[in-house]
Amino acid sequence: GFLPTGTSGLAESADGVRWTKINGPRADGSVFGPADDVDAWDGLHTGVGDVIREDDGSLLMFYFGGGGKAANGYRGLGMQIGRARSVDGGRSWTRCGSGADGAGPVLEARAEEGLFASWPRILRYDDKWVMLYHAFNGTHWRAFSATSTDAGLSWADRRLALDVGPAGAFDETGVGTRSVIKRGDHALMVYEGVDGGGTFSGTHRLGAATSSDGGRTW
Repeated sequence: GFLPTGTSGLAESADGVRWTKINGPRADGSVFGPADDVDAWDGLHTGVGDVIREDDGSLLMFYFGGGGKAANGYRGLGMQIGRARSVDGGRSWTRCGSGADGAGPVLEARAEEGLFASWPRILRYDDKWVMLYHAFNGTHWRAFSATSTDAGLSWADRRLALDVGPAGAFDETGVGTRSVIKRGDHALMVYEGVDGGGTFSGTHRLGAATSSDGGRTW
């Protein structure tokens, strides 16, 4: 398909310029990938959204994946968001999402938002975490937000965070992948916008947005 997903690898750098790939424990050398059960919600493909370092030194990854039932006629398109943890610097990962086995998604796709929920990014505040993710409803991409008070295991208060731009704007077809950071009392988002040339054939440019309410709206 058109999604740049599948499995995830690891690379290390001492200067942020030159990188060396690390051979992972999976058969193909990756460090994380689809579930062993191809019928699982993330059994066909996965992608990295965000990785954060916790106080104990472990790494917590929020990833997205697809599998299970078909969405809009395509298996793997109905992506959802999961959580995994690494205690060895990202070389191996254990799923720690919902359900008794920790293998379930922490944020499921909602039909009113679109066909999937994908590419999560996390802002951490003292009393809550905010997740920014985006969905596609068949014609437009839009960014949404949700909040968590249990280190990202469950998410609530989902709402539209950043809508498409007006007709003729560089982002009139959609708001897609993005990076977010806290900056003083505000938050900054740099995002990918798609113009009116078409959902998949339009020109992609970078835009910026700010939030003054803790990353909920932009």
